[in-house]
Amino acid sequence: MNYWKKNESFKKRQGIKYKLLKKHDDFLKYYFSKPNNIGKSIPDAFDELKKIFSELSISKSAVYQRIRKLKFTFKKVTSLKINGNLFSNKIKRKHYCKDFLELFNSDFKFIFLDECSFNFNLHPNYAWFPSNARAIESVEIKSINYSMLAFLSLEGACGFSIT
Repeated sequence: MNYWKKNESFKKRQGIKYKLLKKHDDFLKYYFSKPNNIGKSIPDAFDELKKIFSELSISKSAVYQRIRKLKFTFKKVTSLKINGNLFSNKIKRKHYCKDFLELFNSDFKFIFLDECSFNFNLHPNYAWFPSNARAIESVEIKSINYSMLAFLSLEGACGFSIT
């Protein structure tokens, strides 16, 4: 043991006094376990910690060190797909194709037709998880899917459709 001498009496040396306590550890564990916080970064956790515990004066590196001490690791997230190709979506596609086919079979003359689609289903690739747990996130296969169909004729740009 380390002792130091002061006025001829020996005292046990004091260790580092940590500013982050058990209540802060519990908050960090809870913060990173919430499903809507998957993919949050150390600065995000630092800001939330400062918001909840306003008397705390620490650095971002202290939060990082505490998260590592709590045995959290930064892992690649595996997406668990839910709500795949729903029957209602298949019906919508069928009706859309029928409407388009009617236009295509009319006297309307196409020169160029182009279609593109996109959705806003973004999810993080990496996130903080406990070291003994798998990094799994439940995600819908697709969020609202948007399709844009634009076409040209001899008269110029005829129109487009976004569904």
